[in-house]
Amino acid sequence: MCDYRILAHNAHGYVIMCNSCRSYQLAFGTTAATFEPAEYKRFCKEVEETLNEDFNDGFEAHKRISLDLFCRCVVMVLSKTELVTLGSLLQEAAINNEMENLFEDLNILRE
Repeated sequence: MCDYRILAHNAHGYVIMCNSCRSYQLAFGTTAATFEPAEYKRFCKEVEETLNEDFNDGFEAHKRISLDLFCRCVVMVLSKTELVTLGSLLQEAAINNEMENLFEDLNILRE
């Protein structure tokens, strides 16, 4: 049975991780996906790499950026604005996950 820990959330979605099976769940906009740890890491890297691409052509609100969700039938399609928001959510989740791991390593309990 999954025991989820919230890593990040905002008005657009959330990232949670199961403490038991270590899977990640991302909800963003109208998309929800569950990732195995390696897939989640690849997805985060893809978002980061895509954020580094030049999309400054005046069409930041057009949905034309696709991200692989590691299912042969599904991709996530975002605008540049949504991609930036997703990137921020994933960065917050990564920081919070690192902090949780640090607390565990140091045997510091959070309340």
